[in-house]
Amino acid sequence: MVRKTTAGIRSTDEQGFYRWFKGGKSVRVPDAGTFWRILQQHGVKVLFTAPTTFRAIKKEDPDGVFKKKYDTASLKFLFLAGERCDVVTYYWARNLLQVPVVDHW
Repeated sequence: MVRKTTAGIRSTDEQGFYRWFKGGKSVRVPDAGTFWRILQQHGVKVLFTAPTTFRAIKKEDPDGVFKKKYDTASLKFLFLAGERCDVVTYYWARNLLQVPVVDHW
């Protein structure tokens, strides 16, 4: 399982060990596709993150070109929390991911 926190993205592997991925533009984070790569790599089923994450990705990749390079079919739900999600970002994420998006404000 992967969870986005203020400190980064936390995932659990098959043995129950946690992994952390620091958010933001850090080393080896060249483009908006990095987010989708991490989701594919860890088979994320449920994602809990801030709407700001998706606003930043939408700004860099409004047509979702980077997402098309990765298989994110494992993703079943997107929860947005920490701040209210604007309508444009909500529908952009829902249409791009084709999963239920819950504004968990």
